[in-house]
Amino acid sequence: GLKRAKVSGTYVEGPFTLKVAVRNLGKLSNPNNFKVKYTLAFSSDMKTSPRTIGEMTINGIGSGQSKALAEFPWSFVPDDRGAYFQVCADTGEAIVEPSETNNCSKVLGPYKFSAKP
Repeated sequence: GLKRAKVSGTYVEGPFTLKVAVRNLGKLSNPNNFKVKYTLAFSSDMKTSPRTIGEMTINGIGSGQSKALAEFPWSFVPDDRGAYFQVCADTGEAIVEPSETNNCSKVLGPYKFSAKP
């Protein structure tokens, strides 16, 4: 799969496993369910052909707690445009918080996918 340490590169077409952890930076626990969304786009600003490739529901998170999410299986066909990925938590704004600006990961990429030999 795409490793966290490698932020770009060329890979042979899928399947892949996306691995993500979310962390509550706040001082309060959140007992409510919230959604985490996986997005793919073809530009580093995530504005060229963005699409949701998956979504998971998380059952609450404690103050300062990190949660590794279940692995997300995904596949991609050959494409040389350069794909970028981003993961955002609380996409439905279920958590009341002072800032909604820290809910998304860094944009990772570009990744290119080549045909199997």
